Amino acid sequence: RVHGDTALDRSMRGNAAEATPLLGSVNTTANAADENSFDESKTYGHVAGVAFGLNYVIGTGVFSMPFAFYSAGWKISVVMLVIFAILGLITSLFTLEFLARAEGVTRARELGGVAKPVHQISYRKFDFVRASEMFGGLPMKAFTQICVALYCYGALWSYAAVFSSSASTLFFEYALREKCNIYDSPSPSCHLGYYIVVLAFGTYGVIVAMQDISSQKTLQLAMTWYRFLAFGVMLVTVAVSLNKPNTFDPADSAQRAPYVSHANSHVKWAGFGTVFTFSAVALNMQYNIPDYAQAVRNPKGSLRLMVAAILAISTTFYVLVGYLCSLAFGSATIPLSTLNWNDFTGRAGGWGPGDTIWWAVIVKLFVMLFPLLNMLSVYPLVCVTLAGNLANSMPASVDAALKARFSPRALTILFRLLAAVPPIAASMYSGRLSTILNFTGLIGFFLEFVIPTLLHLISARACQRLWGPGSHITPYTSAVSHPAVGATIIVVGCISFVFAAFVTYMPHQANKLFA
Repeated sequence: RVHGDTALDRSMRGNAAEATPLLGSVNTTANAADENSFDESKTYGHVAGVAFGLNYVIGTGVFSMPFAFYSAGWKISVVMLVIFAILGLITSLFTLEFLARAEGVTRARELGGVAKPVHQISYRKFDFVRASEMFGGLPMKAFTQICVALYCYGALWSYAAVFSSSASTLFFEYALREKCNIYDSPSPSCHLGYYIVVLAFGTYGVIVAMQDISSQKTLQLAMTWYRFLAFGVMLVTVAVSLNKPNTFDPADSAQRAPYVSHANSHVKWAGFGTVFTFSAVALNMQYNIPDYAQAVRNPKGSLRLMVAAILAISTTFYVLVGYLCSLAFGSATIPLSTLNWNDFTGRAGGWGPGDTIWWAVIVKLFVMLFPLLNMLSVYPLVCVTLAGNLANSMPASVDAALKARFSPRALTILFRLLAAVPPIAASMYSGRLSTILNFTGLIGFFLEFVIPTLLHLISARACQRLWGPGSHITPYTSAVSHPAVGATIIVVGCISFVFAAFVTYMPHQANKLFA
């Protein structure tokens, strides 16, 4: 036996005087009630589960991926996306493992803590904060709380900025017959329009965030189909445009078909930080797994295939969109790439000179509405995730006082307001998507790689310490569950994080280093 008690050790022995609560501020009786009160009529199947997962993953990342490909070059960008996808799959499996152990340990404690636990994911939800306190104590809980809050607020900030910049551009284009690009010397009236749209989006986000995730099933399924169609339209129009002379980079493009821009053909190490942070945001799904895995209909053994399908589908679309769009747009690639379709005329391959053809207006609107409708579906999902983590972050005394004063529904509304409103205020201050994603991506690194890996390793050790060899095995245990794999991910990831932070926030020094 390894010397030195953990919070879990003390809790399993029932030493209440010195133990950190097993499940944070919520006791096991309440947790049992959570599971028993879960409405199984609101569960959904695996197809709907994949749809929810895709809606979580495909947020602002896909719209910024062409800019990342341009910033670092397509070679580095493809390699980074594939690496992130593989590592993301491994840490997603780690997430399923520690979630199953959290349920198994909690059930074992309810039954007296003598029998070896049966690890499985049930309708009882353990988010990252609860699992961190359960297996890592207060220091791990505090670290996780900070990362989840910063990342979620940053993601919600980017969603509000993407929606508002796209909506204001469309409004000025078709209602006022004026140009309005919040990223390119906007006029005072353009700024005002952006602020009005931010407020309108905030109103919608607050209202829909009050609904539970399972109640949003129809909306999320519809948005998944729309995403596939929008991706198809983007890829087809860009591919067709490569057969005509490049109008975006005429001086730096091929002289015969395909007329690709050479702006992203070179390896640009100074852009590594951009593609690193953008990829981290684009494929970050681990902290959302507790939300949609809870409502997946039993049995939940196929969750491994679900997360693999989600990552494979999203990575494929990211690579295709990033590669083809950056080949076509080159140095004219906008951080919010769908705004490049604002000049789509349908002539000479799509972006040729002349008046816009009627069908090109439909194509243009279909693509430019993509981020708007995408943000309408993903904003409330992340609000629910953040609100749950904020609720579980309350000290026990504050938690007890709130529960004594307010009803459960009132507390739900309170925490979802705390999640939904601040990003709207931040969007009023700044809507620079590249700046938001650079910051959010660095924080997202911890949620994507460090926290899931640490929780996997310490939860496995805790079970082995309390119940002996083999007691850590779950239905999701595989060859990659070995501690050496987890240690390698943390080491390699930390090195990459330091390098990404260096090239992101010290670009001049990075340019000199790789000149």
